[in-house]
Amino acid sequence: MNRLPDNLENPIDNSIRKITDILAKYLTKYKFNPLIITSIGNVWTYFSLYYLRSKNFSRTVIFLILRLMTDYLYDSMTYQYYIPSRFGKWYQCWSNYLFIVILWTITFYEYGYKANRGDYIIWIMISLIALSLFVYNLYNIDRYKDTEKRKDYGYNLDRSFNNTRESVIQSLAISKYFSYSTIIIFTIILVYCFINDKCKLF
Repeated sequence: MNRLPDNLENPIDNSIRKITDILAKYLTKYKFNPLIITSIGNVWTYFSLYYLRSKNFSRTVIFLILRLMTDYLYDSMTYQYYIPSRFGKWYQCWSNYLFIVILWTITFYEYGYKANRGDYIIWIMISLIALSLFVYNLYNIDRYKDTEKRKDYGYNLDRSFNNTRESVIQSLAISKYFSYSTIIIFTIILVYCFINDKCKLF
Protein backbone atom coordinates (compact mmCIF):
# COMPACT_ATOMS: atom_id res chain seq x y z
CA MET A 1 0.00 0.00 0.00
CA ASN A 2 1.48 3.33 -1.08
CA ARG A 3 1.57 6.40 1.10
CA LEU A 4 1.59 10.05 0.25
CA PRO A 5 4.61 12.20 1.06
CA ASP A 6 4.38 13.69 4.56
CA ASN A 7 3.84 17.20 3.20
CA LEU A 8 0.66 16.02 1.41
CA GLU A 9 -0.74 14.24 4.47
CA ASN A 10 -2.75 15.69 7.32
CA PRO A 11 -0.30 16.45 10.18
CA ILE A 12 -2.64 14.60 12.56
CA ASP A 13 -2.47 11.52 10.34
CA ASN A 14 1.32 11.70 10.25
CA SER A 15 1.48 11.82 14.06
CA ILE A 16 -0.88 8.86 14.45
CA ARG A 17 1.02 6.79 11.90
CA LYS A 18 4.28 7.27 13.76
CA ILE A 19 2.61 5.49 16.69
CA THR A 20 0.88 2.79 14.63
CA ASP A 21 4.05 2.04 12.65
CA ILE A 22 5.73 1.10 15.93
CA LEU A 23 2.71 -0.92 17.08
CA ALA A 24 2.52 -2.76 13.75
CA LYS A 25 6.14 -3.89 14.11
CA TYR A 26 5.37 -5.63 17.39
CA LEU A 27 1.87 -6.91 16.64
CA THR A 28 2.98 -8.73 13.49
CA LYS A 29 5.38 -10.74 15.64
CA TYR A 30 2.32 -12.10 17.47
CA LYS A 31 0.56 -13.09 14.22
CA PHE A 32 -1.82 -10.12 14.09
CA ASN A 33 -2.82 -9.33 10.52
CA PRO A 34 -4.95 -6.62 8.83
CA LEU A 35 -8.15 -8.73 8.96
CA ILE A 36 -7.78 -9.19 12.72
CA ILE A 37 -7.12 -5.46 13.17
CA THR A 38 -10.23 -4.56 11.14
CA SER A 39 -12.31 -6.97 13.26
CA ILE A 40 -10.94 -5.42 16.47
CA GLY A 41 -11.88 -2.01 15.06
CA ASN A 42 -15.43 -3.26 14.53
CA VAL A 43 -15.55 -4.28 18.20
CA TRP A 44 -14.55 -0.72 19.14
CA THR A 45 -17.29 0.48 16.78
CA TYR A 46 -19.88 -1.55 18.69
CA PHE A 47 -18.79 -0.14 22.05
CA SER A 48 -18.67 3.45 20.75
CA LEU A 49 -22.23 3.11 19.43
CA TYR A 50 -23.39 1.42 22.63
CA TYR A 51 -22.05 4.22 24.83
CA LEU A 52 -23.34 6.82 22.40
CA ARG A 53 -26.86 5.48 22.88
CA SER A 54 -26.21 5.38 26.64
CA LYS A 55 -25.30 9.10 26.49
CA ASN A 56 -21.86 8.40 27.97
CA PHE A 57 -19.73 10.93 26.11
CA SER A 58 -16.33 10.14 27.66
CA ARG A 59 -16.52 6.41 26.91
CA THR A 60 -17.89 7.12 23.45
CA VAL A 61 -14.82 9.26 22.73
CA ILE A 62 -12.43 6.62 24.12
CA PHE A 63 -13.79 3.97 21.76
CA LEU A 64 -13.93 6.39 18.83
CA ILE A 65 -10.21 7.08 19.32
CA LEU A 66 -9.47 3.35 19.62
CA ARG A 67 -11.43 2.85 16.37
CA LEU A 68 -9.37 5.55 14.69
CA MET A 69 -6.13 3.96 15.88
CA THR A 70 -7.07 0.55 14.47
CA ASP A 71 -7.75 2.12 11.07
CA TYR A 72 -4.29 3.63 10.96
CA LEU A 73 -2.80 0.43 12.36
CA TYR A 74 -4.36 -1.38 9.38
CA ASP A 75 -2.67 1.15 7.12
CA SER A 76 0.69 0.65 8.85
CA MET A 77 0.47 -3.12 8.52
CA THR A 78 -0.47 -3.10 4.85
CA TYR A 79 2.22 -0.53 4.11
CA GLN A 80 5.07 -2.39 5.81
CA TYR A 81 4.23 -6.09 6.18
CA TYR A 82 1.18 -7.30 4.26
CA ILE A 83 -0.35 -7.05 0.82
CA PRO A 84 -4.10 -6.80 1.55
CA SER A 85 -6.39 -9.25 -0.23
CA ARG A 86 -9.36 -8.09 -2.26
CA PHE A 87 -11.66 -9.23 0.55
CA GLY A 88 -9.48 -7.43 3.12
CA LYS A 89 -9.74 -4.14 1.21
CA TRP A 90 -13.51 -4.59 0.84
CA TYR A 91 -13.90 -5.48 4.52
CA GLN A 92 -11.91 -2.46 5.70
CA CYS A 93 -13.58 -0.04 3.30
CA TRP A 94 -17.16 -1.01 4.17
CA SER A 95 -16.38 -1.20 7.88
CA ASN A 96 -15.33 2.46 7.74
CA TYR A 97 -18.30 3.59 5.66
CA LEU A 98 -20.86 1.79 7.82
CA PHE A 99 -19.17 3.05 10.98
CA ILE A 100 -19.56 6.70 9.97
CA VAL A 101 -23.07 6.28 8.55
CA ILE A 102 -24.42 4.44 11.63
CA LEU A 103 -22.65 6.81 14.02
CA TRP A 104 -24.08 9.92 12.37
CA THR A 105 -27.52 8.33 11.97
CA ILE A 106 -27.74 7.51 15.69
CA THR A 107 -26.45 10.97 16.62
CA PHE A 108 -29.03 12.79 14.52
CA TYR A 109 -31.92 10.38 15.09
CA GLU A 110 -31.47 9.87 18.84
CA TYR A 111 -30.55 13.43 19.78
CA GLY A 112 -31.71 15.61 16.91
CA TYR A 113 -35.02 16.29 18.59
CA LYS A 114 -33.18 18.44 21.15
CA ALA A 115 -32.36 21.02 18.51
CA ASN A 116 -34.89 23.34 16.99
CA ARG A 117 -35.70 22.72 13.33
CA GLY A 118 -33.40 25.47 12.02
CA ASP A 119 -30.35 24.35 14.01
CA TYR A 120 -31.01 20.72 13.13
CA ILE A 121 -31.02 21.46 9.40
CA ILE A 122 -27.85 23.56 9.70
CA TRP A 123 -26.04 20.76 11.55
CA ILE A 124 -27.04 18.33 8.81
CA MET A 125 -25.74 20.73 6.15
CA ILE A 126 -22.45 21.21 8.02
CA SER A 127 -22.08 17.43 8.30
CA LEU A 128 -22.75 16.95 4.59
CA ILE A 129 -20.16 19.61 3.74
CA ALA A 130 -17.60 17.90 6.00
CA LEU A 131 -18.35 14.55 4.39
CA SER A 132 -18.10 16.06 0.89
CA LEU A 133 -14.68 17.53 1.71
CA PHE A 134 -13.56 14.14 3.03
CA VAL A 135 -14.68 12.45 -0.22
CA TYR A 136 -12.94 15.20 -2.22
CA ASN A 137 -9.72 14.46 -0.36
CA LEU A 138 -10.06 10.74 -1.19
CA TYR A 139 -10.58 11.71 -4.82
CA ASN A 140 -7.41 13.80 -4.80
CA ILE A 141 -5.46 10.96 -3.20
CA ASP A 142 -6.59 8.59 -5.97
CA ARG A 143 -5.62 11.13 -8.62
CA TYR A 144 -2.19 11.60 -7.04
CA LYS A 145 -1.55 7.85 -6.89
CA ASP A 146 -2.63 7.54 -10.52
CA THR A 147 -0.11 10.21 -11.60
CA GLU A 148 2.63 8.50 -9.58
CA LYS A 149 1.83 5.18 -11.26
CA ARG A 150 2.03 6.81 -14.69
CA LYS A 151 5.34 8.41 -13.76
CA ASP A 152 6.78 5.09 -12.52
CA TYR A 153 5.82 3.32 -15.76
CA GLY A 154 6.64 6.24 -18.04
CA TYR A 155 3.13 6.62 -19.49
CA ASN A 156 2.33 9.86 -21.35
CA LEU A 157 4.81 12.03 -19.47
CA ASP A 158 4.08 15.12 -21.52
CA ARG A 159 3.44 18.72 -20.54
CA SER A 160 -0.22 18.07 -19.77
CA PHE A 161 0.83 15.31 -17.37
CA ASN A 162 3.07 17.72 -15.45
CA ASN A 163 0.29 20.29 -15.32
CA THR A 164 -2.16 17.66 -14.05
CA ARG A 165 0.29 16.45 -11.42
CA GLU A 166 0.91 19.99 -10.18
CA SER A 167 -2.82 20.63 -10.04
CA VAL A 168 -3.37 17.46 -7.98
CA ILE A 169 -0.56 18.40 -5.56
CA GLN A 170 -2.03 21.88 -5.09
CA SER A 171 -5.48 20.38 -4.43
CA LEU A 172 -4.05 17.91 -1.92
CA ALA A 173 -2.20 20.69 -0.10
CA ILE A 174 -5.65 22.02 0.85
CA SER A 175 -7.86 18.91 1.00
CA LYS A 176 -5.39 17.00 3.22
CA TYR A 177 -6.88 18.80 6.22
CA PHE A 178 -10.18 16.97 5.62
CA SER A 179 -8.87 13.44 6.10
CA TYR A 180 -10.38 10.55 8.08
CA SER A 181 -8.97 11.83 11.37
CA THR A 182 -10.64 15.20 10.76
CA ILE A 183 -13.98 13.45 10.23
CA ILE A 184 -13.57 11.61 13.54
CA ILE A 185 -12.71 14.86 15.36
CA PHE A 186 -15.73 16.54 13.78
CA THR A 187 -17.87 13.57 14.83
CA ILE A 188 -16.65 13.88 18.44
CA ILE A 189 -17.64 17.57 18.42
CA LEU A 190 -21.01 16.64 16.89
CA VAL A 191 -21.64 13.95 19.50
CA TYR A 192 -20.64 16.30 22.34
CA CYS A 193 -23.00 19.03 21.13
CA PHE A 194 -25.96 16.70 20.76
CA ILE A 195 -25.47 14.62 23.92
CA ASN A 196 -24.97 17.70 26.10
CA ASP A 197 -27.72 19.72 24.47
CA LYS A 198 -25.27 22.32 23.18
CA CYS A 199 -26.37 22.14 19.53
CA LYS A 200 -28.03 25.56 19.49
CA LEU A 201 -26.36 27.74 16.86
CA PHE A 202 -28.61 30.79 16.90
